[in-house]
Amino acid sequence: MKKYIGKILFFIGVFLASLLLLERIMNQGNTDMTAEMVPAQFPLIHFVIDDVAVNELHGYSNDMNIALMRDNVTPITGARALNIVMDTFGTGISSVDYEIRTTDGERLIENGTIENWSKEGLRQTSSLVLKDLLANDKEYAMILYARLNSGQMVRYYTRLFKGNNYHVNEKLEFVKKFHQGTYDQGTVNTKLVTYLEPDRTGDNSTYAKVNIHSSLTQIGWGTLNPKETGEMMIQIRELTEELANIKTTFRVSTGSGLNEANYLVTEYYRLRYTPERIFLLDYEREMEQIFEERGNVFTGNIVSLGIQDPDRVGLKECEGGGIFAFTVSGKLFSYDASGSKLALLFGFASGRNGDARTYYDNYDMRILSVEETGNVHFAVYGYMNRGRHEGEVGLQVSSYNSTENTIEEKVFIPYRSAASILRNTIEKLMYTDASGNLYVMVGTDVYRIGLTDHSQEMVVSGLEDEKFRTSSGGMMLAWIDEIPEAGGNVMKVMNLATGKKNEIMAVTGEYVRPLGFMGDDLLYGYARLSDRTASMISPDEIPMYKLRIIDENGNVLKQYDSDGIYITDCEVQQDQVVLTRAKRDETTGEFRETTADQIVNSIAREVGRNTVITVATDQYETITEISMKNSVSSKGATGLTPKEVLFEGDNTVDVKSENTVLSRYYRYGLHGLEEVYTGEALATETAAASSGYVYDDDGNLIWKKTVLAARNQIMKITGTVAAEDQSSLEVCLNTILEYEGKTANAGSYLRRGKTAEEVLTSELEDIKILHLQGCGWTTLLYYLNKDLPILVETEETAVLLTGFNDTEVVIMNPEKSEPLYKITKKEAEALFKSTGATFTTYIRI
Repeated sequence: MKKYIGKILFFIGVFLASLLLLERIMNQGNTDMTAEMVPAQFPLIHFVIDDVAVNELHGYSNDMNIALMRDNVTPITGARALNIVMDTFGTGISSVDYEIRTTDGERLIENGTIENWSKEGLRQTSSLVLKDLLANDKEYAMILYARLNSGQMVRYYTRLFKGNNYHVNEKLEFVKKFHQGTYDQGTVNTKLVTYLEPDRTGDNSTYAKVNIHSSLTQIGWGTLNPKETGEMMIQIRELTEELANIKTTFRVSTGSGLNEANYLVTEYYRLRYTPERIFLLDYEREMEQIFEERGNVFTGNIVSLGIQDPDRVGLKECEGGGIFAFTVSGKLFSYDASGSKLALLFGFASGRNGDARTYYDNYDMRILSVEETGNVHFAVYGYMNRGRHEGEVGLQVSSYNSTENTIEEKVFIPYRSAASILRNTIEKLMYTDASGNLYVMVGTDVYRIGLTDHSQEMVVSGLEDEKFRTSSGGMMLAWIDEIPEAGGNVMKVMNLATGKKNEIMAVTGEYVRPLGFMGDDLLYGYARLSDRTASMISPDEIPMYKLRIIDENGNVLKQYDSDGIYITDCEVQQDQVVLTRAKRDETTGEFRETTADQIVNSIAREVGRNTVITVATDQYETITEISMKNSVSSKGATGLTPKEVLFEGDNTVDVKSENTVLSRYYRYGLHGLEEVYTGEALATETAAASSGYVYDDDGNLIWKKTVLAARNQIMKITGTVAAEDQSSLEVCLNTILEYEGKTANAGSYLRRGKTAEEVLTSELEDIKILHLQGCGWTTLLYYLNKDLPILVETEETAVLLTGFNDTEVVIMNPEKSEPLYKITKKEAEALFKSTGATFTTYIRI
């Protein structure tokens, strides 16, 4: 009997083993294996200037577009030495090489290997003495190449320059002392008050955002009594002899025991150095509580998020509201009310992964959809701190399967430029339809990506500033498709949910343009080309005589027009539109501003069942919460940690841009990259208003906030009177050519029908032409201050701007017997505006 039982058990064992082996064979290549996200592997690098840690560099797994890697700038002061620190976190390093190149990355200046590393624990340091090949006051690009013991190459990018008049030590010391002084209210009241500007514009109701206009108590952290944890890191964002933009990042904690809370804090400084003192031109502090999902965050129907900027908390729910997903402090969660289940769907910093690499905030997340089943579709875009794409920049679209409690990557779109640029453009349009297609804007183009078959299609190419609009939910896109010279144009409207396109044609002699969306309803306007005055360069500047609002299907919901009333501008504010209006002066033909008006959307917006709210408290001032449709059970929420689905193959879709025509201009300011433009005029003018910097695709500096001289004039331009057979434009162009050391032969080009730009680019090497229509004196004087003449063209004549003082500009007018003279800035502005003048200058590259 025992013998038979033994045989039976033996055969059962063989059978089960066979089934297990067969299952493993059958499942090879299938996506049913899961694992936790791989921890961060790449080391961090930073520099030390006079015992101050600056410019923490995060590693990249691919070669990036060097010209646009502009996160920080590393100055070389005194000797040509760079003090380098590498935090390995236990990762083995076999070698570290470096290259120094021109800012566009094209020309190699110097390269070599960094040796003589001193090791102390998981940190190693070295001092690199550079060759005497770098010109003073000129910017370069530096790339560090760390080869890991695994064989992988990791790249690190910074900008580099050397100079002795940038007062780096003084500026860094100011930031350190100001930062430390905020922790002591007495220091704030007696010392920091000198640099601050508290007034009514400061918001003293929240610690999430504090600025130079906040109260002294608010600057001093109020009742929080925070303790700084870890090492503060300083990032030098921009630096000139007088000015500096500096960012600091650090962590603090408040309370103790069960009441302890941890925060990520960022400070932004804009400084001006003078020999007498340093001026604090701007200061901001942002505070974000690290959401601890395993803490006591649920009370009834409330999820407490703590001190947060509510505008940075994302929330999306399923149709019934029983399941919702939310993003907070760099993490994505979903909550299922039916089982009181809270799942952490994504977070680089979580559990044991909580060092400076995982808390790096150069990425964003967006919840694409939440289904009744609990499945959540979401996107992560920017720099990937860890995981299978560590060190890459790109867009990752993933799905959460609530039944299996797994995360599966659907597609990854790599990007070879700065993460901040990708984030800026993607945020303008990202949408998924019911068929599993992703619509996303990268650069100036819109693509359709199949999340299942990884197909790709260019939907729209070359979207220009002010010539397209997207709805806040991403479902609707409107753009100007063509602008025929003869008059009239076409605006296209696409519903990405259905793929349906509508065309709105402007009749001959009219111009139509998109203005914005109210939900998914499009607001657009009509203008008559006959209403265009000499001062209006672009059709977009023509006042509109009629506005319309249409729904997603093209049905007209409302029309706004009034005899004799024109709309010069409008601002869409959720459920209403504020109109700036004007009347036309029949005598002069000019438009004069009149009373404003509003258009109100009569259809009430649907409010979610789960909402983000703010609540005032005694100790923490304003905190952010989620008010839920349902209360959590008395046992609290069950925590879930999904695992990633492992897969064979590749989910990468490398979008292939067909647009090579449009240049882009990048405006940087207090917060780093602030906006990307397709026109240099709008980029420089907005930078002038925000004390920013503008660079082009090749990393060339186009404009920056600087301290202008009280007066300046290009003395080499003495003025030339036009001969009888010469036009004023020919003389102006010849003057520029002679000034740049070239032979004056503009006339031969002009007689062949060439434009001023074509003349200059044909004759002058290493320049970039800039068109500055609509720019004010703050923008224009920057170029005159750098001894760059400005060509002013009207339909009748051409002149050069060659200098300025406090109240006047110097003009060279070839049609006058005394061609060089001064007029006031106000007179010049009125003259140029009335004649529709265009402005052209250039930079040397």
